[in-house]
Amino acid sequence: MRRPDREDRIQLMEKFADEFDTSIPEDRYDFLDTIFVERSPRRVRDAILRAGQVGWQRIDDIPGDSTP
Repeated sequence: MRRPDREDRIQLMEKFADEFDTSIPEDRYDFLDTIFVERSPRRVRDAILRAGQVGWQRIDDIPGDSTP
């Protein structure tokens, strides 16, 4: 199985954002992609959920699962 490339990861991020009825600001994709690559898709999902609740400016890192 191939690992997702950046385009695949962005599509998944957008799917998560749609799930939580929010949108990802352009300047946050690199931040989320780093979390995706270094940690896990679950942490990206958690970050998007939290950003929808408290705002993107308050999201620096999300505690929780760090499984790559």
